[in-house]
Amino acid sequence: MALALTTQVIPQFDLRKRVPMVPIAPHWDPNQPVKTADFTVSFVDDRNIVHGRDKANKPWRASLNPAGRAIWRTDTLGIRTYYFVGYTGANGIGPPAWILAVTMDGQGRPNPFYVYSYSSYDGNGIKDLVSLDGTGPQLIQQDWCETGWDQRQIGAQSGLWVTTLYEQENGYWRRADGRHGLRAFPLFEKWSRWSPEPARLIDSASAPSRCNVNHSNDPSAGLRARIKSIGQYGISVDLNPDSEFLPSVVVRDQVNGREIEMEELRPGPLLASVARSRETVVLTGLMFDPKRYGAGMVWVLRP
Repeated sequence: MALALTTQVIPQFDLRKRVPMVPIAPHWDPNQPVKTADFTVSFVDDRNIVHGRDKANKPWRASLNPAGRAIWRTDTLGIRTYYFVGYTGANGIGPPAWILAVTMDGQGRPNPFYVYSYSSYDGNGIKDLVSLDGTGPQLIQQDWCETGWDQRQIGAQSGLWVTTLYEQENGYWRRADGRHGLRAFPLFEKWSRWSPEPARLIDSASAPSRCNVNHSNDPSAGLRARIKSIGQYGISVDLNPDSEFLPSVVVRDQVNGREIEMEELRPGPLLASVARSRETVVLTGLMFDPKRYGAGMVWVLRP
């Protein structure tokens, strides 16, 4: 990708405030194992499997999307975070990249934070991982929210480019609204494929609520819910039992350690197991829509 973001709503002055990243596997070959002080990565049954142990010597395991391309690390104020980056395979206007930021908490357990984005990377790391305030890593995340469709033209779309800022707090990532650097977040840019007018920023109050997504991953600020059912392509919860969704990541703590699973197209083994048990879960990365309800992450936590 030639640009860090699809649209240039962030001034180059701010985009140059990149956070230094330590290369772990900047040209990640899934067929080659990766070993760090915190975990090892191997390729098993078409998945990237990450194994590690926390400070209590309990094992943890993460099953990741096979389309991984690079791994980096940041160390800020004693907080160590690993960034797994890959391609979504999306066509047309869909976000081309996924980012899984795994922050090691005080107990040595991995806390995952996941987003799709129009981000890109080079030999020095993720181009949109910046420090606009000089306080540590902030991730500029951009997504597309479709609001219209012109039936007269094939592939004609209209909607909003949504640019949001996330920053680390207590080992998690939260949406950082308000002014940071030269811009106030989130930013909503209206664009139409068939309109001769250029894209233009609009007031956040004019953006549909479903375009205002919050990917923050702190379970203490999430919503408690109970899974009601599981279908071929997703789960439903008691907050809206008639709406089915597929989260991007599921996290489960058990006596023998933490498990993490990235989902693809349909529920994986871990999410299916959680759904069958009808456990109470915590939802983060909330998405609201008049016709449906969803979340980016499902957590099953233990004290």
